[in-house]
Amino acid sequence: MPSSGEARCSLGTVVVTGGGGGIGAAVSKFVARAGYAVIAVDIAPLGLDKLTADAKSEGLNICTVVGDTSEEQVNHDVFTAAADNGMLHGAVLCAGATIHKPFMETSLDNFMFTFRVNLLSTFLGLREAGLVLASQGKGGSLIAVSSINAMRPLPEQASYSAAKAGIESLVRSASEDLGPSRVRVNSLAPGGVNTPMNPIPDQRNTYAPHIALRRAAEPEDMCGTVEFLLSDKSRYITGATIVVDGGLMNHR
Repeated sequence: MPSSGEARCSLGTVVVTGGGGGIGAAVSKFVARAGYAVIAVDIAPLGLDKLTADAKSEGLNICTVVGDTSEEQVNHDVFTAAADNGMLHGAVLCAGATIHKPFMETSLDNFMFTFRVNLLSTFLGLREAGLVLASQGKGGSLIAVSSINAMRPLPEQASYSAAKAGIESLVRSASEDLGPSRVRVNSLAPGGVNTPMNPIPDQRNTYAPHIALRRAAEPEDMCGTVEFLLSDKSRYITGATIVVDGGLMNHR
């Protein structure tokens, strides 16, 4: 299945969904630099092409898969391949999308699209990864990317906020079922991240004053928390949501 690279590594393999852009691409490279083999999955081939080029230039162990992670078979195939290529260590589920529309103008198609990309893909990823990790019997770490919108919704983002809130509830439920297998499940709630999905062009004058650290986040700012949650340093943390927003929620 992988279209580039050989995902084998003594530290194990980490699957990153939404791995071709924004937070997912930054996480894929960061985790690979830390010594893991990475399988990056994304529906958009252009982002994966750039990730492949970056990985090649740095000598990183990243292979890529073009696929829709809201489809059950894609998740099954990816996590089966990860197990076949060596020990699965965990997953970072970054796939997401949003539609900005007033609540009363949000169509059923808009709502279901947002739920499918954000919540359904997370459910399928957690389930398939959990099955593999439980069968391996060595524990593991699963991270789902939520958003501060789950806790503090913004106007014109009803479906996105609801889907992200669903992710946090799903994480807590999954942590209960997977805890006996020593598989930890947590969520990362970013806020104010400058990505292609959420560009923040004039952050100095209009956006930064509303953030305690006085700047918007870059995707790389999420990586330290991901590293912590993947590592044994967080061995007694599960079912938690860690907010990484530079203090943005202080001002909401």
